[in-house]
Amino acid sequence: MKGFRFLLCMVVVSFVASVPAQDFNEAKELVKKGINAEQLSLNDRALGYYLDAAEKEPSYHVAYLHAAKIYEKKYRYADAINMLKSCISANDTCAEAISRLVGCYVEEKDFDGNKLALIYNHLKNYTNALTWAKKALQHGDKSARVYNTLGVVHYNRGKDAEAMGAFRKAM
Repeated sequence: MKGFRFLLCMVVVSFVASVPAQDFNEAKELVKKGINAEQLSLNDRALGYYLDAAEKEPSYHVAYLHAAKIYEKKYRYADAINMLKSCISANDTCAEAISRLVGCYVEEKDFDGNKLALIYNHLKNYTNALTWAKKALQHGDKSARVYNTLGVVHYNRGKDAEAMGAFRKAM
């Protein structure tokens, strides 16, 4: 009887362990189909495959990245931004997604220098982060969040005095 229970437990454990792997493999196959459809200029079909892959395996960042590229081609920047944010949530080191996100914010004409500064700060590109934080201030956004971002960027650049000044203005 003990042998039967052990065997039953092993079957259940192996089934449960294989389900996530199966979802991941199915998501990869859907992305491959999407890439093939995209090469044939079937962008709507490709987008469907990418969205299905993202739904099948939400942690598979590649699906979001490809979907974002399709949305960019269609000039649907708000949708592309949402896909890129999901991609970065699934893999916060995806440099292509972060770079595309910056481009989409600029193309969307929804200028938010603070968002761009935060993205560049995340990438440890403090020169561009400082530039965009200053542009946000120049465009009239004198909110605490921009001064806080400016303080963080100065701090990351090793400019403690400037950081403290920005943090004071944020308060």
